[in-house]
Amino acid sequence: MPSFPLLDVEQLRGMIVSARKAADLSQAQLAARIGMSQQNYAALELHPERSSFARVHAVLAALGLGVSLENRIGPALAVAQPAVPVSAARVRQGKATRRQSLEKSAETRAASTKAAGKRDKPAEVPGNVLKGRPREDW
Repeated sequence: MPSFPLLDVEQLRGMIVSARKAADLSQAQLAARIGMSQQNYAALELHPERSSFARVHAVLAALGLGVSLENRIGPALAVAQPAVPVSAARVRQGKATRRQSLEKSAETRAASTKAAGKRDKPAEVPGNVLKGRPREDW
């Protein structure tokens, strides 16, 4: 089977469209094969660079195509095996990214609250007062 080098991300759209048409499939038929709507598939086909690799890989697999990587740098700079399994590294990276985004959004909220002249936290209500009456512990 011939291989098709993908040298630029812009080539991906043409390759996907050509492979779909060569397989004599409509967008709706291919979308049904991979479990997505025709509209979502059309968006993926129009801008595959905006989709996740997993989604693009699913489209390629449904078309009978695969992905292979080629070392073009040379044997001295070959890609080493990761010390941590890829799934574990991905989970750690995702958690760190999520944590960083939460911290950043908290900092942004605090800065906007101070800029608006609002208090940092709501006024504290005594724990033993409920609607103006003392709390009854049974």
